[in-house]
Amino acid sequence: MMKVNCIFCGYEIDVNDLFCSECGQSQRDEQQQNDEDIFVCPTCGAENAPGLNHCAFCCSIFR
Repeated sequence: MMKVNCIFCGYEIDVNDLFCSECGQSQRDEQQQNDEDIFVCPTCGAENAPGLNHCAFCCSIFR
């Protein structure tokens, strides 16, 4: 099963989880459902706000 990081706390969860098992936060809200409003890190799979130069969860640099 593919893993991603929670968009709030960074805890590793299954890609299809609707809630983080660590912090309990929903992984889906209206803003995040709009693909134009998120950028998925190619290294760790975490969802990030657009316009960042590096991943807020794993610190990988976006090029």
